[in-house]
Amino acid sequence: MNKLANFLVEKHRLVFVVFLTFAACCGLLMPKVNINQDMTEYLPDDSSMKIGLDIMEEEFESDSSSYFSLMFKGLSDTEKSVIYDELVAMENVDSVNYEKNNDEYNKDDYTRYIINTGYDSNASEAADVYREVKDKYTDDYEIYLGGDVVDANTSELPLWIAILAVLILTIVLIIMC
Repeated sequence: MNKLANFLVEKHRLVFVVFLTFAACCGLLMPKVNINQDMTEYLPDDSSMKIGLDIMEEEFESDSSSYFSLMFKGLSDTEKSVIYDELVAMENVDSVNYEKNNDEYNKDDYTRYIINTGYDSNASEAADVYREVKDKYTDDYEIYLGGDVVDANTSELPLWIAILAVLILTIVLIIMC
């Protein structure tokens, strides 16, 4: 143990350079990390759940579409119709689930639309629809967004936050040493 401690003290610059090299490599490789959104990948192949999901996928057509919910507060009846028509007319939108006299879509002062795209939730087209809706209605209305497109496209950590975290961690470690 004393030999290790003496080596670390005597060669502290070398150790620091090695750790900086490793940190730089990790920073460069961060964009290459894939995020697995499919939790069934972790099930064992002989699991009854995995077998059932495989049979269901074989028997029924795989649904690769994605959706997200859009909720407005305080819309009039004419605004509800206009927004529904605008959403249906958007590019890459397959359908919009909404019924005027249904409590599932209209409750108290809130109105909910479910926007379906024909793309996988990780597809750029689905993200484009999400961004377009967000940009179009955020300024004029109080909106709430949720769904699988949101989760898939907002879970990535911006690079500048990761770099800042590494710098702060390095400073704290240097001070603690």
